[in-house]
Amino acid sequence: MAIKVYGKTYFLNGQIAQLNVDATGEISINKDDNRKTTWKAKIDKGNVEIEFGSEIDKLDFLWLRHLAKDLIDNFVFAKEINELNECIVFFPEYYIDKEGNKLYVRFDKIPDVDIDIKVDENKFIKLLGSNPDFRDAVKDYHIGLFDNTNCPTHFYRMVDSFKHLIMGKEDQLTPSEFEEFQKRMGLEEQEKVDLNELYKTAIPYRHGTRKPYGLDNYSKFMKLGKIMILRTYNYLEIPTEP
Repeated sequence: MAIKVYGKTYFLNGQIAQLNVDATGEISINKDDNRKTTWKAKIDKGNVEIEFGSEIDKLDFLWLRHLAKDLIDNFVFAKEINELNECIVFFPEYYIDKEGNKLYVRFDKIPDVDIDIKVDENKFIKLLGSNPDFRDAVKDYHIGLFDNTNCPTHFYRMVDSFKHLIMGKEDQLTPSEFEEFQKRMGLEEQEKVDLNELYKTAIPYRHGTRKPYGLDNYSKFMKLGKIMILRTYNYLEIPTEP
């Protein structure tokens, strides 16, 4: 049985972009054994239905979301450039699996982390408000949560901002300075390993030769990003005013 993904197209102000598109085609999926699947997409007044062939039965929901967005974004870009001159986004909302179950696409849950740092909301808000570098880094993390396909780029940029903020240096850190940065942050050995993996994974994304590595490691990098925010907050924490 085919798997169907459903969602809607929106303008950036939250209104439904009532696009109308019918298309069929074939797409190659570069994951493991380079699966190939047929797909058929229908868009009626902004309501999207994508039907994938049974070849993708074993894909998890992150890959289904990625494939669905990749397909519909093609139509969205064409409409933006050719007709509308307005920005549009597509959100997959749920899918029907091969057993007929309706499953909502969840990609917005930030994982728990095993470090003993709790955020005081007032202090966190004050730190965000008073420190634009910290604020911009946290925004990069938030963008990575939304754009999970390209998350290595956003999470890399977040860590880079934290490095310069903690070390007070705009230029690239030397190896010894990077070691000092990790020491100041209080990173554990596994966190250092994960950070090194993030840096290596981000290289092709940052240099225009993107490969689908980030999606495989999305959950790991999302967790690492949260840890980096908490550790940076803990390092920079400003006292609450009396």
